[in-house]
Amino acid sequence: MPTFPENPGLVKLTISKFFSLKEIDCSIGKLKKLTDLSFELCVKLEKLPEQIGELRKLQHLSLRSRNSLRELPDSDFKLRSLTKLDVVGTRITRLPDSIDRLSSLLSVNVSFTSIEKLPSTMSKLLCLQTLHLNNCHQIQELPDLPRSLTTLQLTSTSLVTAPNLSYLTNLVELALSDGSESVAKSDIIQTWDMQWIESLSRLSKLRFCFSNVCLSTIELGSLSPLEELTLHGVDVPTFKQLPSKLIVLELYDTRGKQIRLPPLEKETAIVSSSSRELGESKVLRQTEIKFIEDHKSSEGWVHLRDEPGCNELQAPELIDHWRGAFHFPSSLDMLRKFVLWGCPGVQDIQFVSTLESLLGFSIGGCTSLKRLGGLSNLKNLMELTLNRCWSLQVVEGINELEFLHQLKIDRCESVEMILDPLNSKIPNNCSILITRSGELPDSVQTDDCWESYKEKILNGTEQVSGSEIETMDYETETETMDYETEK
Repeated sequence: MPTFPENPGLVKLTISKFFSLKEIDCSIGKLKKLTDLSFELCVKLEKLPEQIGELRKLQHLSLRSRNSLRELPDSDFKLRSLTKLDVVGTRITRLPDSIDRLSSLLSVNVSFTSIEKLPSTMSKLLCLQTLHLNNCHQIQELPDLPRSLTTLQLTSTSLVTAPNLSYLTNLVELALSDGSESVAKSDIIQTWDMQWIESLSRLSKLRFCFSNVCLSTIELGSLSPLEELTLHGVDVPTFKQLPSKLIVLELYDTRGKQIRLPPLEKETAIVSSSSRELGESKVLRQTEIKFIEDHKSSEGWVHLRDEPGCNELQAPELIDHWRGAFHFPSSLDMLRKFVLWGCPGVQDIQFVSTLESLLGFSIGGCTSLKRLGGLSNLKNLMELTLNRCWSLQVVEGINELEFLHQLKIDRCESVEMILDPLNSKIPNNCSILITRSGELPDSVQTDDCWESYKEKILNGTEQVSGSEIETMDYETETETMDYETEK
């Protein structure tokens, strides 16, 4: 166990990968000017000395490692200057009630621990801005938290329900998860009222991951600063409006769900009365519509449910699962990244208007998707990923992507020859990774580029053509021999 000589000038001390270290010598209390103390990967470290409480100027304390530390000494909570506490990966199971003494705390990270609950005194940390509780799977509920929080991340497979955090009006980033993105959950569908999210008017990043949860209608349009939205596994709610400043939109595992959007401001729908008659089929059908200013883009369609008691006009849907269509709203003209993953009911996706801001588009697990159209409207698209869309056959406009930097196609087993080696505008240096995808040949290496890949397509076409000529010659020769024999 090392000792620490008095060093009046030392302000930062890091002890890393000291695998045999079990405890810290009490002489550490002599480092009176220390502001930053960190122990990293000291896997056998079991306890801290009480003398750490004498480090009155200490601001950052990090115990980030898979160590054997199970609790913090009471003296740690005399550190009135401490602004950052990091105990990621330790064996700590609780934070003491005396944590409220750390009145200067700005950030607490207890991720990847077995902590079971947070002390009720957390609400007294009036300066706390960041609280990370990722992979804290023993936590069932949250106590009242300080209203000063700007960032909150929580992942726990033990969560009973999503907490009501409407009072945390200073939140800028919120991530709540029941761990279902990596751990299988129950098939029981729950209904949660999440309208309190509307009161978080400063949110710029929202991540919500819960399996088999049906959410109530949410007015996300009121969250005008929202730039990143990720929904995983939830029954996507009826949205009255999506924030126009969205830069990242990610939808994962939204099977059997739908998102509805309002018509654009300049659109007015006139619905024929004959379209209200109920037919024999209970499938949603399109009504007769006229739009002012001749606006005919598909995101402006208005539909009626062809079901008893559902004759009222409904807002256009982003995902229309009755017809298997996906209507991308042109109002999201600032979007840079769009991910759609695990929507097996979607059969058709159309980009019907120009989206110059979109740089990355990824789609996967849409097993019923047959057609992807309008890619020529994605003028500046740089990354395109198509994964496990087994029924996908047609991809329109892909050869018009003149700024494409990376193309990945994997296990799209029904896809046709969608790439044109002669007339495509795809840059020669575009990275190509294609495997097990219909008529498209597999790329040889992970660093294949379009220049070499299109030669592969051309060579394959020549080989096929040669085979066809040989087959024709063989058939002609056979017919001649048969004729001579008969003769």
